Amino acid sequence: MLTNKKSIIVIGDVHGRTSWRQIVDKHPGCRFVFLGDYCDPYETIPGEAVLDNLKEIIQLKQSRPDEVVLLLGNHDVHYTEDGAPIGSRFSLEYMLVIEELLTAYADCFQCAYSEWGILFTHAGVSEAWFRESFAGDVDGDIASQLKARCSDESVFHCGASRGGPHPHGGIYWAGKSEMGRPLRGTVQVVGHTRTDGVQRIEGNVGVVYYCDCLEKGKYLMIDNADIPQFYELGIDDEEKSKIGTSMRFHISETSFYEDGRLCPEPKETLEELETVYMGACNKLKALPREISADEFDENDIEAFNVSMAHMNLCSYIDELEWKIDLKILHQKRNS
Repeated sequence: MLTNKKSIIVIGDVHGRTSWRQIVDKHPGCRFVFLGDYCDPYETIPGEAVLDNLKEIIQLKQSRPDEVVLLLGNHDVHYTEDGAPIGSRFSLEYMLVIEELLTAYADCFQCAYSEWGILFTHAGVSEAWFRESFAGDVDGDIASQLKARCSDESVFHCGASRGGPHPHGGIYWAGKSEMGRPLRGTVQVVGHTRTDGVQRIEGNVGVVYYCDCLEKGKYLMIDNADIPQFYELGIDDEEKSKIGTSMRFHISETSFYEDGRLCPEPKETLEELETVYMGACNKLKALPREISADEFDENDIEAFNVSMAHMNLCSYIDELEWKIDLKILHQKRNS
């Protein structure tokens, strides 16, 4: 059962916009999660107005500390963290003032948040980054690990998909292509990637809700059901549009839950799963190196097929790994 029944309103990247006020006023009995990027507007917004807007958001947090969560984005940390890459629209004119403000109220902000089994970060947690770059404990509390190590160099990594030098992007820079393989078993809510509305992307091993759509007047509501329900709303809309149900993974002795439905455990033995897994890995190694989208044009069928083969095999291997982990958990429970 969910202990806190108040619905959660998720507000995407702000970038100096003030429309968040209308959303807060519209939902007086809810909690609010801001996904970061309070600075560096796309539109022509005066620097003083951006600062005043950020101060108002901080005041909202201070006045409702238990009901407002302020996450940081890449357009915030590049003013305060030496290891953070400088992003676009960085304000040389206001950088010292922004740094002073964010530093003075650092206790109002955080890098990650978790509620109802849902992980909230600015850009997302990919499987590859969490295991290989961050070297986190997949069996531990993900948000707590991120907050405890919020100054780690890997947290600020910008991956190749976003033009960075690292193999994988961290929680401020993960690209949508990287988040095609989110950390296994997670339901994640992120901003960072601009969308026309709330977008739900479901893979074999996790679900990601993209919410960087404040520019379009859209935002996410997560309703207070025992199994969280996800809705897209518009600032001027009266009706909410359901877009998903939380995929919650619960291990018991004989079964697991996926998307609220009881499913049987994998029928294959652990040995069978591992054999198929190794075969799939060998097929992946036998393919030519992965070709990124910017290396071939739409008429290059061979390159496109290689890329699709990589993507499909990677997804299949992810699914096999998940089944193997599940089988091991069952064996441990029964031993």
